[in-house]
Amino acid sequence: MIRKISFLVSIISIVLFSSITLAATSIPGIPHQFYGKIYINNKLTPDNTVLTASIDGDNYSAITKNGLYGQSPAPIFYIPDPEGNRNGKTIQFFVGNMSAGSYIFENAGYTELNFYLNTTCGDGYCLGDENCSNCPKDCGECPTEQLEITIHSPNNNKTYYNPNIPLKVSANQPIIVWMYSLNSEDYLIFTPNITLVANEGVNNLTVIGVTMHDSDSKTVTFSFELPPCGNGIKEWGEECDGNDFGDLTCTSYGYNSGSLSCSSECTIITDGCYNDNGGNGGSSSSSSSSSGGGISSYTPPCIENWTCTDWSEECFNGVHTRNCTDLNNCGTMVHKPPEVQKCESVEGITYYCGDGLCSETENCSTCKEDCGSCAKIDKEVGPVCGNKVCEEGETYETCCSDCGCPKGYECKDNKCASTTSFSSITGRFLTSPVGLISIIGGILVIIFGLLLYKRKMK
Repeated sequence: MIRKISFLVSIISIVLFSSITLAATSIPGIPHQFYGKIYINNKLTPDNTVLTASIDGDNYSAITKNGLYGQSPAPIFYIPDPEGNRNGKTIQFFVGNMSAGSYIFENAGYTELNFYLNTTCGDGYCLGDENCSNCPKDCGECPTEQLEITIHSPNNNKTYYNPNIPLKVSANQPIIVWMYSLNSEDYLIFTPNITLVANEGVNNLTVIGVTMHDSDSKTVTFSFELPPCGNGIKEWGEECDGNDFGDLTCTSYGYNSGSLSCSSECTIITDGCYNDNGGNGGSSSSSSSSSGGGISSYTPPCIENWTCTDWSEECFNGVHTRNCTDLNNCGTMVHKPPEVQKCESVEGITYYCGDGLCSETENCSTCKEDCGSCAKIDKEVGPVCGNKVCEEGETYETCCSDCGCPKGYECKDNKCASTTSFSSITGRFLTSPVGLISIIGGILVIIFGLLLYKRKMK
């Protein structure tokens, strides 16, 4: 009996801990953010000194402004945890190519880390006040031509009808770090070539390229406008326009005959499509008939059935992403939902219109999807908290009982309280499948221990 119980306990333990491990490794961890100062020979390092962090064979770079890195006016600097397995691992830091120390990665870490280094001309490190003019031994010979970067896309003064615009750049010298700022936002370090998500209207883009000896910047101005429906050209966001259906035909929808038509809202109409099985030449797509002894059967069109993952929680470069799959595998993408949308992050919480939360930047006038239609308010009384209607002037901060709370929070006493407290986590764990399995496993272990104890006492 004891052997059977022991075997059962072992199986439950293996399944339990294996499932927990698999779940943990599949979830990205929260990044570790660093900031601080860099001193070379007891002086704050010059602008554009490169700091590199290395972990798991991946390198992440930051640059300095006024001797600072990872804080204004320098770009933010954080190390991601894409596989959720970096907690406790060692990060190696380098200033230029000189080893500058190490630190242990910590999920959600926010660490001030200052570096103090000493260098002399001839030690092989081009740092501090050294440059190609006063120390060619370390910094190499000065370039014969001035650094010049080029922005190939977006084009200056061009109007785009698709918000997803490739950022393509080049330079006449090797670039150590690329940075960009869109619409005067904080500079972000990037690796060419990426895709920008433009705002509707006029956009200003500044790109900076940094080499060992110099830096250069370029700025372009461009616009994004929603494509005009009715110009006869199928563009972003449109299924069709006039007679322009792209590569789509009735065959794309499972029919073998007929013609597509386009609505005044630039959506496809398939009423003119049908399946011609050789019976009556123009049989309707909604009927079947027999003629001349043969049987003509109706072949239903393939109707797209899209399902999408949740939007990514992190607002990265101003956008959320998700993946969408057609469960019917029609091979068409006419009704495919968007996989990229704009977002904003305020104090570490990400908001966007359509997230189901009426945030402080939204109201019933600007985002009906989250805040609902504006209710008529008595101007003398104002919005009424507690009537289950998120009225104009109310947000989750002022009235969460009407407007809800951000993800990870719940409304208690009309205040948003974190659900990551010990009591909340314990309650969710005990009522979850994993929690129930853990409780059952614990009970079996106790029973096994008691039986083993009784056997030894005999």
